[in-house]
Amino acid sequence: ETNRPELAVLLLTTVPLGGKDLTADAWQPTVKLAAAWDLTDRFSLSSNLNVAYLAEGSERFSQVAASLSAGFSLTDRLGAFLEAFGFSEETSGGPATGYVNGGFSYGVTNDLSVDIRAGAGLNDANPDYFIGAGGAIRW
Repeated sequence: ETNRPELAVLLLTTVPLGGKDLTADAWQPTVKLAAAWDLTDRFSLSSNLNVAYLAEGSERFSQVAASLSAGFSLTDRLGAFLEAFGFSEETSGGPATGYVNGGFSYGVTNDLSVDIRAGAGLNDANPDYFIGAGGAIRW
């Protein structure tokens, strides 16, 4: 039996609400093709291909983004990942950028997980380095 990828098409947008310093004053629609493959019980690959129509001030531009991530189950609850991702441009007329990052996730319960990550820009990407933490709740 071959492992086939799971595919999803996601349609999303931002909503033009909030302070001008924090949000765009326009809808920013995005379409995303997401794929995931469980290659073994402990190793998986996932990928996204995104196309967005973004606003920067009064200008609009199209952005293409892609990612490839490898996930490793270290235990039943602890996982690790490595990811590469990039953007055709992050700002109107800006350069293409690429990043790598890795981290760990921990399943607190079957419906709650937390993660930490660190990464770096590969070219003229800004920021050069980043760290973060997050969480996910399944409803």
